[in-house]
Amino acid sequence: MDFANSIYAKKKFKFEELNIYQENTSITGEHYAGKTRFALECIAKPLLKVKNVKIWVWDAHGIFARSGYFSKEQIVYYLDELSEGTQCYVPEEKSENHFNEFCKLITSQYNLHAILDELHDYMTAQRMAKELQPLIRDVAANQGVTYTAIWQRISEGHKAVISNARHKFLFNYDIADQDRYLKIFGTKADLFLEPEARKYFGDCKICGKVAILHKDKQKINHEFIGKYPPLEQFSFLYKDDKSKESEVFNGGY
Repeated sequence: MDFANSIYAKKKFKFEELNIYQENTSITGEHYAGKTRFALECIAKPLLKVKNVKIWVWDAHGIFARSGYFSKEQIVYYLDELSEGTQCYVPEEKSENHFNEFCKLITSQYNLHAILDELHDYMTAQRMAKELQPLIRDVAANQGVTYTAIWQRISEGHKAVISNARHKFLFNYDIADQDRYLKIFGTKADLFLEPEARKYFGDCKICGKVAILHKDKQKINHEFIGKYPPLEQFSFLYKDDKSKESEVFNGGY
């Protein structure tokens, strides 16, 4: 079966509706999976076309600054250069203390969307950088300050960051130790795995049942036939918490 004839044919992602000052976004996946480029092309670029929208970016690797989407005046390299309006901040210092200073400035704003790249450097499953906590937990409802959080392994992120995000994106990932987190996206998360490693997408040639229906107690041998090919590069799953549905975007942007 090829993608042209499958339910996962190529399609592009576009936000149909985004309440930028009330809705948060999380983007997770392996290194080089396409997370930052997606945030640039599908979140920052469309928002930059709306003149009255204010964005601040923690541009850890200068990817946003080099995109050509920000004007020269919007790209800054020092905290004391940050001002009202859209700002792309390329930090020369990436320590947690410096990141805390940046977050503290964000939480003093009103009606602002913050894009935070490489967030796994400033949080774990158990803790967040001190000034990141109010940004994640407190300011959106009262001040219209929201975030797009970009990090690698889902297990490296504090649960509040992903649970407070309405829009959740999962790019290619390392399966090791991720199972309980990937349940957020349902069985479609298995589409990133090679066919022989999948739990859900396969029929048994012996008993005829789908893999997910099998119980460990069964003594019959099973031989599964994969249903779908692996997703292409830069594909992702999208879950909208409002609809509770996950959607596959093959070759996604």
